This record gives sequence, C-alpha cells and structure tokens, in this order.
Amino acid sequence: MSDDRSSVVTERREAQRLQTELLGYARPGRDGNAREIRRLIDWLGTAVGGSAVLRDAGAEGGGPLVRDVAAGRPRSASVVENGRGLRLLALGTTSPHPVLVVARSAPFDPESAELVGRAAMVLELLLRAAEADTAHRRAHEVTGHLQAAVWQFLMRGDVEPARRAVAGVRPGLLDTPWVTVLVLEAPAGERAATARECAALVAGQALVLPCPRHPGRVIVVAPFTGPETGQVKHTVSAYAAGRRTVRLGSSNRHPPARTAEAYENACRNLAAVRLSLCRPAGRSPRVQLPDLLEPDLAGLWAKHLLRPLCTVPLRERTRMMTTTCLGLRYTAVSSAKILGVSRNTVRARMARAAGILGIDLDDVRARTALHIALHFKDLEIAAGPGDADRLRLEQILAARAVREWAEHLVAPLAGDDRDLRRTLCVWIGENCGVEPTARRLGLHPQTVRDRLRSAETLLDRHLIAGGSDLYELIAAFTALDGRCPRARKNASGPLV
Repeated sequence: MSDDRSSVVTERREAQRLQTELLGYARPGRDGNAREIRRLIDWLGTAVGGSAVLRDAGAEGGGPLVRDVAAGRPRSASVVENGRGLRLLALGTTSPHPVLVVARSAPFDPESAELVGRAAMVLELLLRAAEADTAHRRAHEVTGHLQAAVWQFLMRGDVEPARRAVAGVRPGLLDTPWVTVLVLEAPAGERAATARECAALVAGQALVLPCPRHPGRVIVVAPFTGPETGQVKHTVSAYAAGRRTVRLGSSNRHPPARTAEAYENACRNLAAVRLSLCRPAGRSPRVQLPDLLEPDLAGLWAKHLLRPLCTVPLRERTRMMTTTCLGLRYTAVSSAKILGVSRNTVRARMARAAGILGIDLDDVRARTALHIALHFKDLEIAAGPGDADRLRLEQILAARAVREWAEHLVAPLAGDDRDLRRTLCVWIGENCGVEPTARRLGLHPQTVRDRLRSAETLLDRHLIAGGSDLYELIAAFTALDGRCPRARKNASGPLV
C-alpha cells in the first residue's frame, strides 16, 4: 500500500514538473518565437515518450486524416493502431490550420493526453506571437521603403509626389514651407537602434530614416511649422548629447524643394564636428555662400550660365539639374543611392548637362561656378539683359559681405608657418593634382598631402575629397584675390 502511495506521489511530481516546464515555453525567449516553437515540439515528443511534429497549414502529404484535421473537420483526432497512439490537433482559427501530430508507442493515457492539449494551447500562443512579429516586421519594411521613396522625391526636388507618398502614414507632415534636416552619426552596428530611438522621441513629427549614403548615419527631416519643430530639433540634439558614440549635424531651414541643400548643410556641420574633435549637439549652421551673394546680380549671372538648358523639356531639365547638383557634391555612387538610380545614369545626366552648357566638369574651377549657379536653379531660366553675358563669377564674389566671409574662412591658415595658403592656391591652380603641385613648389608629393590634411584640420573642411567645401575655398580665394587660382598657362582666363 505504501508503495502505491509513493508511486502516485512520484507521478504527480512528474506531472507538475512537466506542467512547469510547459509554462516556461509560454514566455518567448530572446531567440524568437520560431525557435521557441521548435524547442517546444521537441520537448513535447520527449515528454510523452514519442515524437511530435507541427505540419504547416496547407502542406502537401500527411494522409487523409491530417488533411481533414487541417481543414477543421474534425479539429482533433485520436487513433490507436497496432498498439501505437496518435493524436492530431488543429491550431489557430484560420483554415487550413497547422496541425500538431504527436505519436507514441503506446496509447495515450489521460495525463499524456492532457499534456498534449495544454502544449497545443501554448503552441497557439507562440504561433500568434510569431504572426504578430511577422506582420510588424513587414509593416516596418513597408514603412522603410516608403520613407526611402519620400526621401528620394525630396532630394530630387519633387515635393508634391513626396507629400502624396507620406500622406498615408503621416498626413500633413510635409505641408509646410520649410524643413530642417538633422544627420546623426553612430557606429554602423548602432544605427538601427539610433533610428528606432529617434523615431520614438519625435513621435511622428518628423521623417526618420537610415541614410542611403552612409551605413552609420540616420536622417531626420523635420517640418518647420512653428515652435514644435524647434522642439524636434531640441529633442534630437539632447538625445545626441546624451550618447557618447553619436554625433549630430543640423541644417538651417530650407524650402522642401531644396532638401538636398539642407542635407548638404547638415552633413558639412557634422563633418565640422568630427574634424574639430568636439561633440556639440546642434552646432550652429555655417553661413552659406549663396546667402551672401547679391540676389539680383548673382541670379542674373546664374540664369545666363544655365540658359542653354532652356532647350531641354522641363521634366528632363529638372532631372538633369537635380542630379548634377548632387553629383557635384558627392560621388556618382552616393548620388545614385540618394536618387534611387544607377551610377551610370548619374554620370550620363551630368555629362549631358555639361555638354549643353559647354562646361568641362574635369576642371574644378568650372565645377565651382556650376555648383554656385545651381543654387539659383529654381529661378526661371530665360534670357537676361544684354549685359548679362559680360558678367563673371569674380564680379559676383566681389561683394563686401563675401570678402568678409572669405577672410574669416581662410584666417586659420595664417597661424601655420608652412604657407598653407600658397600650397592650396597652387594645388587648386593645378586642378587639385598633387604631383604637379609638388613639382611647382619643389616639394615631395607626400609633403603636399600632409599640408592638405593640415589645412583640412585648420579650416574644418574636407578638401581632398572635393565637393562643397572645396568649392567654397575656391570661391573664397577668388573673392580675396580678384581671380580664381590658376595654373600659369591659364592665368589670364576668368571664371565662367
């Protein structure tokens, strides 16, 4: 009698142990629901002294009984054949159902049958959680693709398509005359978390997406509609200030059609933060050269320079000018990622625009002139007064405000005893070629490279890679000296 009681106690303890283990599977682990489901099925087969399999809904094979249970006719079945037990249970609410198939070498006793039933309940919970995870992941992917499309529209200057695209998820987000762009930089492995945290902080008041050019950057496009926009910038700045590995560059406000310029502004301020080895959250945006130019005179010069493009249909012209704007600032590969086209398309559009304008894009001085002119691309391209063809960029850059800006820009060079200013002038005059610069200065090429890197640090600008920072330096030298630095064989030619 004592042995019988001991056996009952042992069986109860074993049943309690199995129930406790089963409840542990009701809390999905960090490895994800799919792995928990596989582990639970393996555990169930061992617990009943047999095997367990989960047949996917609609899977072929399995015999008539499995197909009937999958269809819900009936939802469960129990079979004993040749001394072997088999139990089938339909899971979920949608037909065809996934079917839990459990087999053992003996008929199912009440305890093992109850364990199978409870395991089926836990499996249903895990399957629902897995479906929810899949739906959430798909929604996140769709939102990501939509945000990337909106960003490409904005970078092309196509504001109306961007507004229509974003209306489904963020109604009215871009119905604003101004936007501010913030660029956060974090280690590549932290970008996803940075994007999620920023999106949660701005709570739908801004567009947040991974930067297509840089694997460690996150872009925030905040509409400027009033005090709440300032709050978005303040919130993101405070977030960056509280993260040791995150840097922030921010732009001033721009019309949505000039989002590409705002992005460039933010990237340049981010580069300044990196070069100066400091981390101010929300560094004050730099003054932009086009903002210092006399608008009527500069606009007239730009319209005359860009006038040959008026022969191109408007849609194609807009595409060419937007692509050229980006291609002058970044590489063809980076511009292609931003625009969602191939790098060959970027190069082809730029080459066609340069051919129509009669500009040699291999000449850094010509690239500088075109870069500045394209800041005025939103002006109607039409013929100006008769004296427009006599205007030169040197005249446009002769304004007092521009000279003061230029003096401030190059002032840090005066503190270096290697005459970095002359090195830079000769380097630009040699079309940014290190070898010819070294020959003209009687230096080793590596010495020239060292001086260029020193100048980059002093000026807080990226020069060797080309782009906007280099164009501004060329414009500054032109404003101060009255002409663009040129190689001796081209010394008399003015800027276009």
